[in-house]
Order: sequence, then C-alpha cells, then structure tokens
Amino acid sequence: MGFFQFVFDNADFNVVTISGHNTFHSMGGIGCVTLDSGRSRHTIKRSTKLVKADVTEEFGKVAIKAYKKPFVSALSCIKVSSLFPDELNPRSQKLSFVLDQLWMASMTLPDANPNLDAPSPSWGEFMQLASKKENYERTRIEILPFINLQPTNPSSIYTALNFAREQSSLHGMETCFVTFDQSLYAKAKEIVASDEILQGVVVRLGGFHLLMSFMGSVGYTMGSSGLEVLWELVYAPASVVHMMTGHAYAHALQAHLLTSVTFFTFMMTEMEDKTKENLSALHKAVIGQKPADLEDEKVMQTLIEKNQQWLKTEKERSRTGRLWLNYMEQVSLIKLFIYAERTGDWVLHLNSIRQMIPYFHAAGHLAYAKSARIYLQQMQALQSTMNETEFGKFTLAKR
Repeated sequence: MGFFQFVFDNADFNVVTISGHNTFHSMGGIGCVTLDSGRSRHTIKRSTKLVKADVTEEFGKVAIKAYKKPFVSALSCIKVSSLFPDELNPRSQKLSFVLDQLWMASMTLPDANPNLDAPSPSWGEFMQLASKKENYERTRIEILPFINLQPTNPSSIYTALNFAREQSSLHGMETCFVTFDQSLYAKAKEIVASDEILQGVVVRLGGFHLLMSFMGSVGYTMGSSGLEVLWELVYAPASVVHMMTGHAYAHALQAHLLTSVTFFTFMMTEMEDKTKENLSALHKAVIGQKPADLEDEKVMQTLIEKNQQWLKTEKERSRTGRLWLNYMEQVSLIKLFIYAERTGDWVLHLNSIRQMIPYFHAAGHLAYAKSARIYLQQMQALQSTMNETEFGKFTLAKR
C-alpha cells in the first residue's frame, strides 16, 4: 500500500475577460500519490481509442453532498492543549542553520566556488546539493475532477472531504489527509469536527499561503524601517508594495535572501583569514557532494559562536540594530520553513510554524495565528491517534 494525500483550492476561470464578469468558480483538487517501494514501476500502456463525450462527462463528475450546519459550532468544543516545549530544537534545524550560514559566508569568499567560470549557486541550489539523497520515493500528482460549486460554499468543502475519504478507503488507508489554504481550512475543520463519518479525515493547513502571510508579517514589522527604500534600488516601487505584503512571493523571497546576505557580510569582516580558507574548503566539499559532517566541523562551530556573540553585542548596543537583527532572524525562519518543506522534515515543519505564530500576532494576522495554533495542536496528537504504519509513512518516508 502506498500513501495518498489530497489538496483542494479555488479554481477560478475568467470566462468574459474583457468585462471581468461571469467568472467561473469551482473547487479544484490534486492527489499526491507515493507508491509503495515494492510496487512495480512499469508504465501502463494507455489506450488511444477515443472515448465518447457522454462517458467522459460522467467520469468527470463529483456528486454534490449537501452540508447541514449544526446549531452549535463544532469548533467551540475544541479544547486547547499545550504544544511541545519551546526548547525543542530538532537536529535538522541545527543542520539547516549551519548550511544557511555556510551559504551566506560563501557569498563573501572569492574562491568559494571551484568552478571560477560559473557563479556561486543560489540558496535553493546549494541546499539541494547539500541535502540530496538517492534513496527516496517519487510522488506523482493526479488531477482530480472539479467540484462545480462555489469553493467557499460549505457543501463544496463537504463534498471534497467525502470524496477524499472515499478514495483513501478504496486504497486501504485509515487516515485521509486533505490540505486547504487558511480560509477554507477553518471551514473544513468545523465540518470534520461536526461529522462522525469524517472522523478519519485530517485537515492540513496549506504551506504556501502560510508562508506568504508570514512574509507579510515580516513586511509589517519592517514598515518605515528603510527596507522599502533599499528594495526600490532594484525593484519597481509598485512591486515593492506587493513584496512587503508577501503577495509578490518570488520577488519577495529573492529580496529577503539578498538582504540577509548583505547584512551577514558585516559579521564576516572580523573573521580570520585561516577561518575563511577553511570555510571555502568546506563550501567546495558541499557543492561537490562530498561527505562532510557539518555539525561537527570546528570551522562551522566557530562561525556560529562568533555570530551569536556578535548578535548579542549588537542587540545590546542600539534598538535600531536590534530591529535589523530581528529581521535577519525572521528571514532565517523563512528559509527554515522552505528547507523543511523541500526535505519533507515533519518535526522541522512543525517547529518552524510554531516559531512563526508570535510574528502573526505582532502583525495582526490573527486568522493565521489562530489557525496555525489549532493546526499544531492536532498535528502534535497524530502519533497517538494514527495507525503506526501510516504515521511512519507520513513522517518517515524515504525521500
């Protein structure tokens, strides 16, 4: 048996593009299928015979299930429990931090790249080289039929949840994972909590929109700090407005990465030449995919210790310095979350979201602050409520 997850979101099509009216709204979904390692990987021969239109029409339909909202909100029955302790610091978080520090340090070292004709790898490329593994299971994406109803309609969400549950049952899975963005997540949680048939369904909070909201929180806390002026030297002023709110995701992420590297160079000015040489050699080993225990490297430990000492001194020196150093910590948290998502590190995923919650509150993003809190509470309890085999496939699958 493999492992299946489902993701649903708005599917909007602007039918009349000139006026913007008569937009088609529906619920679209995908299935994320990871086959069992013992299963055959041979491709299935597909028939080239054309299917009649009426057959295709019936195959692509999902029967709408009407949802009847209970008199008392089911979310009011949820009991708030304590989360895992703040001091929880998984090993992978330390490794992610070390790799991030090494990448930023390499940007200031002229001989860090063994291939002088090519630029140093980007953050994403460097992290991929450093954490690449050959032993993993590939996941394929299956397109699900549209649910022809307004996505925000509770019946549309109820239909999606039932469809996912039925598909999971067909493949022998006791637990069904369904992911929504925040606006649909809150409604889906209430529906699942009020329906006994859906008790085996686990609703997950979509990571992409969560990260966009967190970027908006970073932009809010850094408002009027001069960050907008700095970015306007590279990006158009109209784009910077959307970057500060997190809506221009690609540009905002790139700008945050470059800004954090720029500030990191100030920490490298007092570093000894011998340490820089060792860092350069370690960087070459990583991008050359040679084995290196980064956590035990004395060079990296020295770099981390000096950074922590420098941060402590600068935070005590002025409030302005404390603001910008806090900004660097927020950018590190962005990179930590992306690293957890791309490597499939479940513990690191939860730990990074836990660290985001105070920033959501500070920026007034209360919808994500509340949803993330409920999400963490439920995810923390999965190990005791899920089938042991399925929990292992969900959190410890080969990647």
